[in-house]
Amino acid sequence: MKKLIPILIFAVLAGAVHAAPITLQNASATFYQTYGAIYAPGQSIDGTTTGDFGWGTYAQPPGYAQTQSWVAETASPISNVGGSTLSINLYQNNSQFSGQSESIYLFKIYVTTDAYGTFGATTSIGNPDGGTLTGNWTLLTPDSATIAASSGYSPTLTIQPDNSVVAGGTIGSGINTVTYNVELTTALTGITGIRLETIKDGANGPGRAFPGANAFVLTEFTLDATASVPEPSTEALLFVSCAGLAAWFLRRKKCSMTA
Repeated sequence: MKKLIPILIFAVLAGAVHAAPITLQNASATFYQTYGAIYAPGQSIDGTTTGDFGWGTYAQPPGYAQTQSWVAETASPISNVGGSTLSINLYQNNSQFSGQSESIYLFKIYVTTDAYGTFGATTSIGNPDGGTLTGNWTLLTPDSATIAASSGYSPTLTIQPDNSVVAGGTIGSGINTVTYNVELTTALTGITGIRLETIKDGANGPGRAFPGANAFVLTEFTLDATASVPEPSTEALLFVSCAGLAAWFLRRKKCSMTA
């Protein structure tokens, strides 16, 4: 039986780890572009990872770029015991303008466990600094930030000491599209919302297109969650139960034989 104990422990801990896609809903933002077309926050969770539309921040007059936040609810709380590893893809595939990268320059990721309906963002139409943000937000520390896909140029992502992620790389002369992937781990459970903060830093940001306007278009925001501590698989629990029953039977048989 003693030799069986390590096997039993391994079986319990060997639960499969699967990334679960998280459905997002009720997206809102402190500002969105209405100049030329509507680039509303909900367009970045509509399931479309290609095309020219999404959440955009181009503002008039040009040069009036500001830090902005985009918020979405999870359809149900992320409640993995022991916390979660979050995998976020930021698709930025607007291809209307050659020689521009309508991608995010500098950003941070936050989560909340507030009750649904008590957090979000409101937009002041046409006023980039008139939006408001509500809720209690926890800034997450990125584990990694990588380029999942790109065309037209070779962008880079760098994690900063303040937990922001900054994009680099020389923008090409043709159509430039990119997908960022960011992995973050949190011990929080019951996550009900996620927030993307796009940041203006001096003359740069929040986006990389149209210097002065510093715009971007977030085509799609996707989120997967994986339990930080794997849960035991059904097969593992069944194996442990059967092994325990067998050990009990053998011990009982041995006792009856020596009685």
